[in-house]
Parts: sequence; C-alpha cells; structure tokens
Amino acid sequence: MWRLSLAIVGAALLVQVVVAAGTDDVDTKAIEKIVRDKIVEERTVQDEVSRVAEAVKKEMAKPDHVDDSAAENHDQKHATAPDHPAADAPAAKRKDKKARKDGKRVAKKLAQAGDNVDLKEDTSKLDGGVAQMEWLAADKIIARTSAGRVYRSADDGRTWDDVRLHMPDDAKKATFDRLYAHVERQLVVLLGDAFSAVSSDGGSTFRALGLDRVTDVKSHPEKASWLLALALTAQCRSGKTSDKHRCVQQVHVSEDLGQTWNAIADYVSQADWARGSFYEPGSPRRLFATVSNNKHGGQRFQASDPDVDFVMTDDYFQSYDVLVPGGNRFLTTAAAFMFVAAVDPDDNTKVTLYSGGRDSANNVAFFETNIPTLRQHSYTILDSTEAAVFVHVNHADAGDSSGSVYVSDSLGLQFSMSLPNNRRDAAGNADFERVQGIEGVYLANYVHHGDSDGAVVNRWLDAGSMGARGGRKRAGQDASGNAGDVRTVISFDKGGRWSYLQAPQYDAFGQEIHCWGQDHCHLHLHGIVDKYGPFYSNAAAVGLIMATGTVQRASMHSGKGTEQVVGQVGTHLNDDAVGMGTYLSRDAGLTWEEVARGSYIYEFGNHGGLIVMAQDAQPTTTVLYTWDQGLTWNEYAFATSPIEVDNVVVAPAGFPQTTFLVYGRDNADAVVVRLDLAGVHERPCDGADYETWTPSDDRPGKAGECLLGHITTYTRRKRTAPCIVSPAASLPKADLGHCPCTERDFECDVGFGREDPDGPCVPVDAGVDLSRDLCATTGMHRITKGYRRIVGDTCVNGEQWDAVLVGCSSFPKRAGKVLLVVLFIIAALLLAVSLIAKSNVLSTLTNAFKSRAWRAKVPGQKGSMDESEFENFGAMSDEDDALAYSGEAVPLPPMPGLVRRPNVPVPRLQGPSESLKDDLASSEA
Repeated sequence: MWRLSLAIVGAALLVQVVVAAGTDDVDTKAIEKIVRDKIVEERTVQDEVSRVAEAVKKEMAKPDHVDDSAAENHDQKHATAPDHPAADAPAAKRKDKKARKDGKRVAKKLAQAGDNVDLKEDTSKLDGGVAQMEWLAADKIIARTSAGRVYRSADDGRTWDDVRLHMPDDAKKATFDRLYAHVERQLVVLLGDAFSAVSSDGGSTFRALGLDRVTDVKSHPEKASWLLALALTAQCRSGKTSDKHRCVQQVHVSEDLGQTWNAIADYVSQADWARGSFYEPGSPRRLFATVSNNKHGGQRFQASDPDVDFVMTDDYFQSYDVLVPGGNRFLTTAAAFMFVAAVDPDDNTKVTLYSGGRDSANNVAFFETNIPTLRQHSYTILDSTEAAVFVHVNHADAGDSSGSVYVSDSLGLQFSMSLPNNRRDAAGNADFERVQGIEGVYLANYVHHGDSDGAVVNRWLDAGSMGARGGRKRAGQDASGNAGDVRTVISFDKGGRWSYLQAPQYDAFGQEIHCWGQDHCHLHLHGIVDKYGPFYSNAAAVGLIMATGTVQRASMHSGKGTEQVVGQVGTHLNDDAVGMGTYLSRDAGLTWEEVARGSYIYEFGNHGGLIVMAQDAQPTTTVLYTWDQGLTWNEYAFATSPIEVDNVVVAPAGFPQTTFLVYGRDNADAVVVRLDLAGVHERPCDGADYETWTPSDDRPGKAGECLLGHITTYTRRKRTAPCIVSPAASLPKADLGHCPCTERDFECDVGFGREDPDGPCVPVDAGVDLSRDLCATTGMHRITKGYRRIVGDTCVNGEQWDAVLVGCSSFPKRAGKVLLVVLFIIAALLLAVSLIAKSNVLSTLTNAFKSRAWRAKVPGQKGSMDESEFENFGAMSDEDDALAYSGEAVPLPPMPGLVRRPNVPVPRLQGPSESLKDDLASSEA
C-alpha cells in the first residue's frame, strides 16, 4: 500500500510543480491517466495488504481490545479533525462492518487525507428529520423538522436553538407545518394549526401572526410590510358535521406586517399579489384570485368547478374584473409568466391553458395557448427562466409514468413538442432539469416503450456521435415498476434536439470501460423521480454536473481464461443499487467521469472548488470530499454510529461556501453535522489559478462552441489549483460574438416536424396554418417558413429560416392561403433534397410513412381533457420569488388552488436557496 500512496503523492507533486511553474497549457488528461495507471498497477498489492490487515484485526478483536484505530486509519486513509479531543478519535473510527466493506470499494481511489488538514466538525441533534432548511444570512440558518419543530442557528450551523423559546408563553408547545422566508427582508412566517408566528429580524424574535387557520401567505413584491393570507373560517375545523356547510376560505390583507388584518373576500380558492410585468406602481393593491360565484352554504373545495373564475382587483375587491371565466388555478413564475387553467363551462372534464400578457392597448389580458387536443390530466411548469416556458403535460392516466414536454415561444402562447414520453411520477415531478449557469442546456429522462414508439422519440434524438440511437428492443419493465426502459438525453439548444450521453472512458478504479457496441455505449442517469441522487448543478459551479446512474455488470473472459468483471454502460437506466455509480461532468454534460462506485448525495461549494458527498442508499459514518473535482477523494468520519444521510447542503451563492451541512436521521432524531473545509487550502486564488472555459456541444471545431447563436466564455478555478476562491472574487463571463445561423439555431414551428432527425421541418398535415394572427398581442401577422428561432438564440443572417412579420393593417385576408400553397411546394422540394442525400432513399420514405399516424398529434390545436378530474396545475421549477415555502400537507379540506408538493428529504431537498429551489416546487391538487 505504501507503493500506491507513494505513486499518488508523486503524481500530485508533479501536478503542483507544473501549476507552480505557471504553465497554462497543462495536459491534465495525461496527468489523470498517469494517476489512474498507477492505481490499477498497485491494486493487487493494496488488496493483499487490506486482506492481511483485516485478518490481523479479527485475530486481535478480543473483549479487552478496544483501540484498533491505527490499523483502520491506515486502511481507510481517514482524516481526523485536529481540534477534536484525542479520546474521541478511536470511537469516531469504529464503523459497522457493512459500511466499512462498501467504503473500501471507494477507498481504492482515495488520496491520503493528511493529518494537517484543518477540517472542523460540529454535530447537533434535532427533534424529527429535517424537512426544510433556509439561509437567512451568512451565519443565520433556519430549519423546520418533520416533527413540526423549528430551529435557528446564529453561528453558521454550529449550534441550534428551538425558536419557541423566543415566542409568547402560549406558543411554547406549538408545532408548525409550513415555513416561509424572505431573505432580503429577513422576514420569517411560521404557520401551524393552533398558532402562527411572524418575525422581521431573521428569526431572532417572533410574535403572533394574529390570524388563525392560515393556509397560505404571500408578501408584497414592493411593500415590505404588506402581507396577503388565505385562512379558513372556524367552522372548517370545528369537527361538527353541520359546520361543514358553513366552511369558507377568505382572503385577508395586512399593511403592517400582520398586526392588523382585514378580510376582503370569501369563497376564494387562490390569491396572490400582482408581480413582474403584471404589477403597476400606480396600483399597489392589485391582486389576482380565483373566486366562486356560488356563495351559498359551504365552499365547494373540488378539483374543477365551472363556477370559479379567475379575477383581478385593484382595490381589495371593492370591484374586480373577470379575466378568465372558469379559471380554477393560476401560477405566476419567477420569470413573470402567468398561466391559468380554465374549466370548460359546458363540460368540467375539459380544461384549457391560458397565458397572461398585455394586449395591443397594454391592458392585462389572457390568451388561449395551443396545447394539443389530447387528454390532459395535469400540467407541470418545468422551467421558464430563459424567456421560454417548458410545460410537461400528462395526457394519460394519473398514474402514468410519462408525459409530453412542450416548449413555448417568447410570449408563452405557441407551444411545440420538445420531448415525448418524459418520465414523471404521480405527484407531477418530472425528470427534466436545466443545467444551472449555462444557457440552453437541459437533461431529461424519457421512457422508451420499444418499437411501438421508437420512431416517435428518435425523431427528437440527434444522429451525431452523442445521438447514436439505442437498440430497438421490445419494452421491458424497469426496476421502479414503470413500463419501458428509462433513458437519459441532453439538449444543448433549449430542447430543439436531444442526444444520448457519452459514456465515461474509465470507471472509478481507473479501468477502461468496454462498451459492447456503439448503440449501447451511453450513460443513463437518475432524476428526481427516483430515490437516488438526481442530476444536479449549481450556477456558482459553472459547467459542473453530478448524478448517479447504473453501471451494469457484464462478464468477460480474458486471454488467460479467467473471468473479469468490468463496468458496462448500457442501453437504459437500471435501478440496481449494487452496480450504481456516481458521475461528474466538467463541461456541462458533454463528457462524464465515474468518480465513485455506489449511490451518493452531493453538493458543490466554493464555485466547484470543493465537493462533498455521502452515501445515501444506506446508513454511513463518513463523507468524501475533493478539492480537485474528483481526481482524488478524502474520506472523513463524522459520526460514531451510522446515520441515514438525507442531504448535503451549502450556503447560497454570495455567501462563503466552504461550510457544508450534512443532515440525516439517527432513529427518530435529525442529525446535522457542520463541516468547515476552509482550512483545506491556506491561500486564496489569484490570477494564475483561473482558466477560461467555453461550453460546446458535440460538433467539431468552432461550430460546436456556437450555443444559442453565440460564443460565451466563463472564468473558473483550474481543476488542480490548490486555493480557495474568495466570496468577493469576480468570475466574469464574456460573449465573444455572434455566429452565422444554421438550421440548428431553429426548432420546428407549430404544426411542423422532421421526417428524419437531420431532415428539414415539413408540415405534418395539410391543415397547418402558416400564418398566425398575433394582432392582439403584437400588432403583427406572423408567416412561418416551418421553423421557429429558438428563444434566446442570437445567430445572424437567419433569413432563410426566420418567420416573416407583416403589419396587421397591410395583411391581405387571403394571403395565408396563397402562402400555404407556396410553402408546401418549398417544403416538398427541401424534403426531396434531403431524401436524395441519404444513402437509402426507400428506407427513409418507409420510416416516414410508418410514423405518419403519430405525427398528426403535434401541437397546433387547442387543448382539452377527457377525464372527470383535473389533477393538478403545478410549478416544478418557477415558484414566485417572494416567499420560500415548504409544507408537510395541505390543510383539510383540500384546496383547489395551487398546492405545492410536500418536501421530502429523499432524493434531494434543496435547502440552500434564496427561495425554495425551482426544481422541487411542483404541485398536486
């Protein structure tokens, strides 16, 4: 083992010498290969030494023998915190045998942690598992547990106090099931069934909110002391059958932070202040609500009610305007989009999605979107942060494992298909994530049902090196019980094209991964639907992504006739924890590395300069941390007995990110461990420690660097630079110019599709409308050429694909029909040219006709659904940014308004966010 350590230390010294010399063109991959080769070369020696060490420890394991720390420390390469009492060290190293065995598989890639690393640890126990955690300042954190307790730390997580100690005497035993926090205002609101409280000083002191049975609360976007709350009348909770007929929900407002309240309307399902483009400084009392017209008896809390309208008022309901009749639910996103789900007045089994905006007179107005006329059980707003909206629509039964993802234009009105069969669960969560900090890059999982829909999905998969199609096998049953194979895809152009992920070249032990064929050499990752660590990115760690996936085990025979077991990246995602790996990408998903065997939960700190992860599939006593982004890992024991780790979190961007909180469960109690890694390096980073990085897709040369029509470079710390990035450091990004347009800068317009992934966009049926009346919103007619510029794409000279805009006053009434004929002829010629360019024209034509039946189901018509219940209209990623929210359950009776999904600690609870993190704010009615 000493030879292995010497080899690794030697390689590390080589890296540091090169960095110290100031060489900019370091061949880091060559250095990585040297380290991997040395690890593989010495594996036999290390395994033999480990085997002997285990045998010796077993022999010495007598009743009077306790201190086996020295051998275990040497075998596990364990780093201890120097400020811990010496008497605690042996106990801290005693692990259960199962955890130690699993840790050894990872330890083969561990570097020596070193006894001089200044790593500090503080451990606290809370009542109940952690359900939510919010940073209010660099050193102030507030957490709510599943037991209804709320704790606050004023020293960066070292110690925690029960906030009830700072409340009135009648609240000493109160429990809370929801927590709202507004960081900038230091506003904290706690809602409980018997008592609710408010704080304006970051939780240092609390007073009674002054309102009972509160189901929701909103802070004003501009007025710091204005609050809006929804509350049930006393009859709703009396328990008497007769009182149910008098149960009503009311909307209350306060302009003095809850000291006084006024009830302004009843029979209200949802309410919120006007935000974003819908807010007007001259009308600060403007708010939106869904209100029932049937004001007799008890309020009907049902999923879809034709008597409920979506309204707007500027004067606290002294008067109001009905904007969407039958509007039952609404959602305002952080990007200032607003959507309303409206029930058909003649058939409450049908629902239509409306998008808000301004009409030609600049009045607030709502317009019907073109979500297709298929069964619609639920909508989930996946993302709206990049001037377009991604919507997941569940067209099938409530328990179906997949739905369709549509992407909108810049107005949020016209939607076209982005990805069919996107994986989802019954709660509305979907395996669809934006790579934070990089424009236009998304990861998703889709369910492959076999030959029956292979042609459908593959029309959205790029045919390049990353997009080689997987096998066309019959659908099986994945391990989670959902029909079909789950496969991971990535898009570098905001959902225009999707590609499979490149497989990593080496496994976690430095062995080369042998793929059994081009079609099967792809990496497939877990998303939020699964119980394992999902794909995860952080805007502060630009370009970095971590995820867990399955490395299947395949038997191969060597030339000596002995059997080798090697990592095999397969055709689909496998739910088997035994063969699972944890993966890292440093280039926004273009390439991947396996950094550990097994399932871990992970977090980035210090702009990606520090990564901490812990096993989450089984109890553990250790974490792994790295400062060189996975080239080497250090193991640290943070507990004397195994705990079930739920998450690893760090403060949001703008705060020092060298302190990590690891929290989990030890029986019924929550355990919060604070790890301070500021001492890993002694010096701050300077100019020579940084690099510029340009994201790219799989195209060679400069073309691959043109993402969304421009080339962008980012400044980040070099992988092997031994330094800490200062919180005040400036890490700028620079736009290096716009690129000439190509077809990749455009997606197929509404009513158009590709017969082949590399072919042109052609009309899917003769009834497609080539001209679109946008007079109400833009004062223009839009005439399409079959393409739509990807929202946010800035390429130049795209007249060949860009739509033509014509003023409404000069647009001939019959111009659309004339253009229809002309563009059909042009589309036919483009298709003919594309087919001739293929090696097998007949095969292409055959495939086109095979998929014809499905292609009639593309966007272009208005939406409806054919079920008796409208499941949910929820936001997975774009909650309003006024108050962060976490709720254990919806107060009974169930509200028909937007109900956010209760937070769960697994697979990931995003505690460190200025508001509740986008991707966990999905909802279900």
